[in-house]
Amino acid sequence: ISHIVPIQEIAAEHYLYVPLFGFCVMVGLLLDALCGVSAEHPRSMVAVRPVVGMVLVVALLSGAIARTVIRNRDWLNEERFWSATIQTAPRSARAHYNLAGIYKQQKRTEDAAREFTATLALVPKHVGAIVGFGELAFEAGRYGQALYYGLQAQRMSPRNPRALYLLAWGRLALKEVTEAETLFQQAR
Repeated sequence: ISHIVPIQEIAAEHYLYVPLFGFCVMVGLLLDALCGVSAEHPRSMVAVRPVVGMVLVVALLSGAIARTVIRNRDWLNEERFWSATIQTAPRSARAHYNLAGIYKQQKRTEDAAREFTATLALVPKHVGAIVGFGELAFEAGRYGQALYYGLQAQRMSPRNPRALYLLAWGRLALKEVTEAETLFQQAR
């Protein structure tokens, strides 16, 4: 869960609750050992131990606050979040795919294509990325290429509504109205 064994779900910080419990128990035991009074230690040591414990707590809290402030900057917007996620986990297909979708919405075709390519390099049969390439082709007026991507996606996932929708628009653009209508109905 703490990426000792890497997981694919990089944007799931709620997984940190379980290891955080163990960390808090260890910190509590450490503070108890530092601040606890023992008959074996001289009085001068007993006075210093709580101060050391408090310094450690302040240092841990300061580090946690600083990291939280830095991480909150990554959540400014979706583009920044997924870009930061890719920097942290460059092998996250989900991060590349989501960033590609953002670039596509922003009409940044080359950036979207680069991220769809990165997604397919990690997951060669990622239907969403293939459909994304088809949508980019359709928006560029390359209807035959859009159909190719749509058919490729449909072969992998025959009932995928995005693939069917892309195929429908491709057929309609090529004036194949009957086939387009059937595909629109299937997508619906």
